[in-house]
Amino acid sequence: MLICVGKILKPFGQKGEVNVLPYTDNIERFKDLDKVLLKKGNHSLIRSILEVKIYHKKLIIRFEGSENRENAMGLNGMEIMIREEERIVPPEGSFFIDEIIGMVVIFEEQIIGNVEGILNESGDNPLIRVRRENEYFHVPFIKQFIHEITEDRIILSENSRELLSL
Repeated sequence: MLICVGKILKPFGQKGEVNVLPYTDNIERFKDLDKVLLKKGNHSLIRSILEVKIYHKKLIIRFEGSENRENAMGLNGMEIMIREEERIVPPEGSFFIDEIIGMVVIFEEQIIGNVEGILNESGDNPLIRVRRENEYFHVPFIKQFIHEITEDRIILSENSRELLSL
């Protein structure tokens, strides 16, 4: 099974590097990867990682075959995939994004929906996208709004009340 650990956003500089949106809190973990699968739709490439830099809290990667900005532009929007056995073990109480998607969301002991996705375009302050019947709402994925996460559910705190329009 393949796991998506990030998405290439755009070129960075002129040397073939790309700016990556990591789907992990631990961006240092990219330094331990050798080869990854880059995927967009039905198109995929296996590429070695030549260099990983963290520049002003941004993840910058240079892949094999990407020597200039034009090559890097061809990688825009590709997801970075690894084998499941390359996944790091999360700290206790932490979960991977793919483990959170589909979880039941609870508020005041009532099921109010299921997690459909995580929105995190800026890399800061991610939101969980929750589907409740035919409507959606977003909850900041921070301790102020999340009381607890268990193996199969996310329990929202009282601070979430206004977000839910309850």
